[in-house]
Amino acid sequence: DLYRDRKGNIWSCDYSGVKLYIETDEDFRGYYHNQQESYSLRPNVQGIFQDFQGNYYTYHNGIGVFVSYLDRGFQLFNESDRFYWHLTNQNISSICEDAEGNLWMGGFNGGINIFEWQTGRMIRHTASDNVPNRLGRGSVLAIYRDRNNEMWIGTHSGGLQRYDKENNRFVSWRESDSPGSISMNDVRAIAEDELGNLWVATHGRGVNYFDRERDYFNHYDNKNSHLGSDWVNDLLIDTDGRLWV
Repeated sequence: DLYRDRKGNIWSCDYSGVKLYIETDEDFRGYYHNQQESYSLRPNVQGIFQDFQGNYYTYHNGIGVFVSYLDRGFQLFNESDRFYWHLTNQNISSICEDAEGNLWMGGFNGGINIFEWQTGRMIRHTASDNVPNRLGRGSVLAIYRDRNNEMWIGTHSGGLQRYDKENNRFVSWRESDSPGSISMNDVRAIAEDELGNLWVATHGRGVNYFDRERDYFNHYDNKNSHLGSDWVNDLLIDTDGRLWV
């Protein structure tokens, strides 16, 4: 994963830990697991996220979610019900915060868990391709909140989806034969540009540019735009408006 926090710092994640890019030194500072320290980071990191208060969350393959409260190290949340918050799936593949500060956590085996702070509830969205307006099947690989505080979802086989909060349903854009459809249903990452349009990473058919006003997807791949690979895992837009793929 690549992640830009609220101060503009760039973080990278791999299976050994996380690294913070120190721009002044053009170097990285690493955070790894230390068996001698009970509050150190665990391995198999899928990604990192920072909330409104500045706390950092790391989500892991097969372990759960660790929270690093400011100056307090990491605390684990997993499937165990001895925790106030607990997950239905501790193999977490994505995480994002909505406008109310609730944490959305996508499962590698499908589904979304939402920690709703104000009510104390745990909300769960399960996946199904057979029921209209439900979350798409497959690993939830991308959760993104846009400038209008709408939540967007990318799954392994469900295409691009937007959560319609008023009607408690998911609106879907999936691959079809019609012109302007998304190029593939395997969505790995989502980013919003200054015009409010979305850039979508697909794993096998490059990058899609979603013109929301026209409801139209433009496709960029190795053949038409010299993209390094059509198998895109991640993308982000930096503070200068540059798209990194």
